[in-house]
Amino acid sequence: MDIQQKVLHSLNTNQISKNDLILLGVSGGPDSLVMAHVLHALNWNIALAYFDHQLRSQSTMEKAFVQQLSENHGVPFYSGKADIAGTAQHERKSIEEAAREKRYLFLFSTAQEINAKAVAVAHTADDQVETILMHILRGSGTRGLVGMQTYSVTAFHPNIPLVRPLLDVWREEIEEYCQQFSLSPKQDASNQDKTYLRNRIRHELIPELQSYNAGFKTNLLHMSDIIKEDWGFLDQRYGAIFNEIVDHTQNNQLQFSSVTFNQIPIGAQKAVLYHCLTKLNKTDEQMDHQTVLRLMEFINLQERKKHLSLPAQLHAFRKDEYIILTHSSFLPLEKSYPQCDGEYSFDRGKPFRIKIGNEIELEGTMRPKEAYRKPIPSDGFYWEAFMDAKRIKNQTLLVRRILAGERYTPLGMKGKQIKVSDLFINKKVPAQVRKSWPAIVDGSLIAWIPGFAPSHIYRIGEDTEEIYYLKLYIAK
Repeated sequence: MDIQQKVLHSLNTNQISKNDLILLGVSGGPDSLVMAHVLHALNWNIALAYFDHQLRSQSTMEKAFVQQLSENHGVPFYSGKADIAGTAQHERKSIEEAAREKRYLFLFSTAQEINAKAVAVAHTADDQVETILMHILRGSGTRGLVGMQTYSVTAFHPNIPLVRPLLDVWREEIEEYCQQFSLSPKQDASNQDKTYLRNRIRHELIPELQSYNAGFKTNLLHMSDIIKEDWGFLDQRYGAIFNEIVDHTQNNQLQFSSVTFNQIPIGAQKAVLYHCLTKLNKTDEQMDHQTVLRLMEFINLQERKKHLSLPAQLHAFRKDEYIILTHSSFLPLEKSYPQCDGEYSFDRGKPFRIKIGNEIELEGTMRPKEAYRKPIPSDGFYWEAFMDAKRIKNQTLLVRRILAGERYTPLGMKGKQIKVSDLFINKKVPAQVRKSWPAIVDGSLIAWIPGFAPSHIYRIGEDTEEIYYLKLYIAK
C-alpha cells in the first residue's frame, strides 16, 4: 500500500470518517507535513495546529510556515505556546516530559473548542521502533512491547481520541513522498542532539542492531504486532477487573480496597496498577515495570507506610484498607479548612462581615459583657472568639495568612508562647492547609487563630466591660 492507502486504512479501521473534523498537530517537519498533505489531498475535514515550545529560535519561522500551509490548503489554523524550559524547571520535569504534556494539553483543549472528533499526530513506524526500544531499556514490561497505538484515549481527554495515521509508514516512504510532491519540510536541528535518549537510539543503537540483522526494524514491529494481538484480549479482561474494583468517579484520583486487590491474581494486580498509572499519567510515555512493582510492594508493606512518590508527579496514599492514587502530594482532605487568600483590614468599631477566601467569611462586632458564653467546639475546633475589647490596642485589625516561624500565646497556657507550627501539629492540622491558615492580627500580635482559643493577652476577666466577638464561617 502507498501512504494514502495506509492513512485511509488506519482511519477507517478506527472508525474516523471523512466528514469528521480532525485536528492535526503539525510542526512543519517531514512527517506532519506529509500527514497534512495526504489528508488534504483526500479531501478530509482537517484543521492544523502548531505549538511553540519556545526552545528554539526557528519556532517563529516554523509557525509562519504551518500557518501558510493552512492558508494554502484552505483549512483553519490554531497556535499555542508555553515556556517549556521554565515549566520543566518549576515542575521538576525533563524538557521532553514538560514539552509533551503542554503540547498535548494545547491540542486537546483546542480540539474540544472546535468540536474535533480526534487529534492526529504524525508518529511513524520508525518512531514506533524507537519507542519500543525505549520501553525495553526502561523495563516497562510486556505492555511496553506493544508500543504506541493507532487509536487511544488518553488522560488528556475522556472522549476525544489520539490517532496516529502514519504509524505503519516508514521514514523512507516519507522522504520519497516529499520528493514526489516537491514538499519542503522544516528540519528540526534538535533531532540530531544526542543528549536526548530517543536521538541516541535513532542514530546509534538502531544502526548497530541493523548491523546484526538488516531486517531488525521490521522484525521488531512484527513481534510487537504478535504481542499486541495477545494483549488486546488480555487488556479487555484486565479492563473489566479495573472497572470492577477501582473507584474512578473523581477527577485525577483513583481508589481501591487493598483487601479486594489482593484477592485477584498477581498478573491481574500488575495490569490493574498499570491501568491506574496510565489513566492518571498525562504523558505519552509508558510506566516502567519497576514502578508497578514498587507500588505493589507499597500496598503489601507490613509496616503500613502511608505515602509513596511515583514518576510523572503521581502519589500513592494508604488510608485504612484503601489505596488512593492521585496527582496531589497530599492525601485528599475529608473536610474544609479555613484558607485565607490575601490580606484584609477592618475597623473593630464597626460591625463587619468579609470574605477572606473561597467560601470563607469572617464576622466581627462589639457586644456587652453579658453576651459572653463558653464557645462550643466543632470537630475539636473553635470558630468563634470572645475577647476583652479594651485589651485590643489598634482600631484597625488585619486578617492575613500565618507566617513561617510565628509564635502564639493561646488562652489556657498561662501566657506561655508556643510555635504556631506546634499548635497545628498538636491539633493534627493537615500540612497542606497550614500556610494559608488565617490569623487576626492586632499590630504585631496575633489576637486569634481561628479554630483555636484566642490569645491569652485578650482574655476576658472580672474587669472586662465590653466584648469583641469574632466568628469564622466555613461553607460545608
